Amino acid sequence: MTSAENTALADVDQVSEHEWDEVMSSFLDANVYQTWAYGSVRWGEKNLSHLVVRRGSVIIGAAQLRILRVPVLGRGIAYLRWGPMWRGRGHELDPQGFCETVRALRQEYAVKRRLLLRVMPRVFQTAGYAGDVAEALQSEQFVARADIRSYRTFVLDLSPSLDDLRSSFEKQWRKHLRQAEENGLTLVENGDDRGFHQLIRLYEEMLGRKQFESFVDVRDFAEIQRQLPDQPKLTVVTCLSNGAPVSAAAYSILGDTALCLLAATSEAGRSVQSSYLVKWHTIQRAKEAGARWLDLGGRDPVASASVDKFKAGMSGSDETHIGVFECSGSAISKMVVRLGESLHRERHCGKG
Repeated sequence: MTSAENTALADVDQVSEHEWDEVMSSFLDANVYQTWAYGSVRWGEKNLSHLVVRRGSVIIGAAQLRILRVPVLGRGIAYLRWGPMWRGRGHELDPQGFCETVRALRQEYAVKRRLLLRVMPRVFQTAGYAGDVAEALQSEQFVARADIRSYRTFVLDLSPSLDDLRSSFEKQWRKHLRQAEENGLTLVENGDDRGFHQLIRLYEEMLGRKQFESFVDVRDFAEIQRQLPDQPKLTVVTCLSNGAPVSAAAYSILGDTALCLLAATSEAGRSVQSSYLVKWHTIQRAKEAGARWLDLGGRDPVASASVDKFKAGMSGSDETHIGVFECSGSAISKMVVRLGESLHRERHCGKG
């Protein structure tokens, strides 16, 4: 290999939406938060930036970031959620590729643009390469933010047979699943407007019943679904009892992982154990689609004890991301971001 072929080069904001979809398809750690549709709906297309790192003709890393600047000052934050993507499909694991991608991120967003660069890698603490990832970030002057809570979730290993997966569930979970299967329920997969309309109605009904604040805008996901290309579209599973929707869930399959994004059950659904049937169907479909893992969509044993108990019953591994890392390109950027976040917390606490 020549020196030119061995040199990592970064392109910034040179890809179209269609080209970005193709870039994502080459990574096992691709995820819905890195899709153009998610970024456009949640953050606004004008606030997005896309970086692609190549070594020769091979893409070794890629990242979609949200850019927020304070007017006049021009300082602010570049935020990377669940990235960069670096575990290439069909390639050996390349920790050096991750290091080169992180270096390119720092050079572009911290050094050149003088922003506070915040990175939330999609890497669990138990991953064999977690140490390499943390070391690469530290070598590029990133500092871990111990005060920001890391993403925690249950992850199911989908490699066993369906029979073995089912037998691994806790006894009470299997009992509720059997009851659901005996209750004459019907499952429908429908990722169009109708499926999301049913999910939205159930979700908003659930919020009203449980009286808790949700940080997820379910209507945003309906718009994200409309903008996603066919291949990475979300799947919506709806459970009907006597023809009426009583449970629904939406999940995404990208790379080697299926991710549960939204779920809701009505009071009528709870009485017939419909959520168990929906989740079991999701497991089956994810395995059929070739996913290696199923991320159950986060956990909070304190604020959502009943949901946490439901997820724990599937006997997945309790996993936590390695954390949030920052690299400051400007003292002003760091100051304005900290001030803005402090004001946001005060407003949020004031609502309580």
